[in-house]
Amino acid sequence: MEEHRPDRVMMREGSWVVLDFKFGTPKAEHRKQVAQYMSLLEAMGYREVKGYLWYFYSNNIEEVKR
Repeated sequence: MEEHRPDRVMMREGSWVVLDFKFGTPKAEHRKQVAQYMSLLEAMGYREVKGYLWYFYSNNIEEVKR
């Protein structure tokens, strides 16, 4: 069994948001990780799922699109 732990999952008015905090520089694998979390939520039947990466030190928030 594989375990997945997004940093934060929030729901508001039927829309779901996955937020993952990062403390280094942006990497393609970060986007892949969040996209996987989004896919898992959709496989559970949730719709309107969005994903974001928050690079803490640069205070940069990036939306993950698939």
